[in-house]
Amino acid sequence: MLTLEVNDVYSLELAPEGAGVRLTLTKEGTPLVCRKATRKELRDFSESASATAFKGRLILYKQFGKIEIEAKKEIIGALPLPQFEAAITAVLTGSTV
Repeated sequence: MLTLEVNDVYSLELAPEGAGVRLTLTKEGTPLVCRKATRKELRDFSESASATAFKGRLILYKQFGKIEIEAKKEIIGALPLPQFEAAITAVLTGSTV
């Protein structure tokens, strides 16, 4: 499992699960929302010009070199795009960042 610090309060955890990856947004260590994604969905989002990933309570937006994270219809923070892509690659390949 990899944990990316979004800001002082929120973290995004990425963990392999079966044939996919579970993304869990936590607030001060307490899980808020999660999303299971296939490896293909994450690769496509990371490598393509697609600006949005997922629908529902957890949405990722790619713009201006960062990934904005929306949870429950509120933007809670952003991660640098290279950091997110490195984390996705590490989770998909089983290596560490």
